[in-house]
Amino acid sequence: MTFFGKLFTGAMTTAGAFAITLAVIGSAQAQTHLVLSHHVPTTHVIHQTAERFAKTVEERTNGEIIIDIRPAGQLFGMEEAAEALNFGTLDFAWTNVSALQRWVPAMGFASMPFLFEDGEHARRAFYGPLGEKVREDVLAASGVDIIAFGNAGFRIIVAKMPVEDAGDVKGMKLRVPNVAAFVDMARALGANAVPMPTSEVYTALETGVIDGMESPADWFTSVAIWEVTTHAARTNHIFTAGALVASGATMNKLTEDQQAIVRAAAVEAVGEWMWSNVEETQSTNWSILGEHMTLVDTPDIDSFREATAGVVDAFVGQTGEQAAEYVEGVRAVAAD
Repeated sequence: MTFFGKLFTGAMTTAGAFAITLAVIGSAQAQTHLVLSHHVPTTHVIHQTAERFAKTVEERTNGEIIIDIRPAGQLFGMEEAAEALNFGTLDFAWTNVSALQRWVPAMGFASMPFLFEDGEHARRAFYGPLGEKVREDVLAASGVDIIAFGNAGFRIIVAKMPVEDAGDVKGMKLRVPNVAAFVDMARALGANAVPMPTSEVYTALETGVIDGMESPADWFTSVAIWEVTTHAARTNHIFTAGALVASGATMNKLTEDQQAIVRAAAVEAVGEWMWSNVEETQSTNWSILGEHMTLVDTPDIDSFREATAGVVDAFVGQTGEQAAEYVEGVRAVAAD
C-alpha cells in the first residue's frame, strides 16, 4: 500500500497524556471539540489549509468532530505547539518537521540548506518510504503523530540592505526560527543568528533588534513586511517542510473510522491542495513584494551553496546514523 493509502486508513497507537478534547452532548449526537493551533495570520495559506481540513472532518463525521482553529499564535508559537502536543495539552498543530528535533535530533535534516532540489523532489521524499520512517520515528519518540507533510515554500531573505550574495549576509543580525538547523545555517553564512517567534519579528525589524529574516514570501506579504524593511532576495536556500501534526493521545480517543477520516482529510488538505497551490502562491507573493521593495531575483546562489556546504556534513557528524539515513534517503529520491 502506498504512503498516501496508509494515511487514509488505520491508526498508529501511542501512550499519551489527556488532551484538551471536550465532549459536548448535542440534541442529536455527541460532539467532540478539538483544537488546532498555528502561528501565522489568517490570510496565510496555512490557515486556509487548516480551514479545509477542519471543514472536511466536520462534514465527513456528520458533525461529530468539530475542529476549532486558533490562528496567529493565539495559543502557541510553532515550537511551543509541538511541545503542547507532546504534553497532551493540544490536539492538532502546524509545525516544521525540523522543529521536532527536540525529540528526534535527526529531524533537522528537513531544514538542511539546498538539500531539496524543488518541491516535487520534496514530495517524493516525504510521501514515500522515507516519510513513513520519519512519521514512525517521531511518533515513537514523542507521541506526536504526523498526519500529513506540507510544502510551505522555499525560503527567501528580507533585509534592510541589498543581498546579492552570501557575503552580504555576513555580520547581519538575522532572525531564524528557534530550531538548531536554522541557527546552524545562519552561522555558516557568518550571520548573527537571532532565534525568535514570528510574532516578535515586525517590531524587531522596526526597532533594529534584527537586520533581516528568512521565510517563504507569503509570510512576508501577510504582515506587510515592507513597512519595516526594504530589500528581498530570492535565495531559496531552504525548503520549508511543514507538517500537520496531532497528539497521539487525541488520535487514540477517536474511533477507527474517525481516525481514518482525520487522516484522509489531512492528506487532501495538506498533501494535495496545499502542495498543488504553493508554487503559484509563492510566485504571486514574490511579485507583491516587488511592488513595495527592491528585489534581487537572481542572487549569487552558488555563493550561498558554497558558504553552507559544510552544514549537512556537520549535522550528520554530530547527529549520527539516523541523520545520515534521512539525508541519503532524500538524495536517493533525487536520483530516481
